[in-house]
Parts: sequence; structure tokens; C-alpha cells
Amino acid sequence: MPRPRRPSRPEARCPHCGAPLAVTDRVPPLEPLSAAQLRVLALLNRGFTTNEIAQELGIAVGTVRWHLNQVFDRLRVRNRTQAVVKARELRLV
Repeated sequence: MPRPRRPSRPEARCPHCGAPLAVTDRVPPLEPLSAAQLRVLALLNRGFTTNEIAQELGIAVGTVRWHLNQVFDRLRVRNRTQAVVKARELRLV
């Protein structure tokens, strides 16, 4: 007996040009940033160093680094510059 066919999913398309997306182009949505991560990101956008962010927010430097790493993971970037660029693109800052 043949297996029943699965219903086909609508094909994902590029929002800009309408071209079909390959499976590798489909990226799950970004996780939302916490309020603390957004505060750190806003100061990073203004050019603050890690030490300056810690001083401004009254938190430890290690905590700032932890928040930055969480921001990098959630925005799927590797460094501070990429984080600021992505945050601006997404209008987070």
C-alpha cells in the first residue's frame, strides 16, 4: 500500500525580490532581547567601552561581558560592530 503524501508547505520566498529561498536560507526568528541587554546595546551603540558601560549601569564588567555575549548570540553576530549594525537594521537602537 503506498504511503499517503504529506501536504506540501508553501514555498518560502525572499521578502525583497520574491525569489524562492533555499532551505539553508531559512533562518528561525531572533529571540527577543531582555531589558538589560537592550540597555547594554544602547550604550554600545553610543560608543561606550565595556568598562564605561559597567560604570554607567552600575554593574560589574563581567556582567557587561555576559550581556554582550547574550546579545551576540541572539542577534547571530560575532562582534560589537556587527551587533550595532544589526541592532540598527532591526531598529533596536
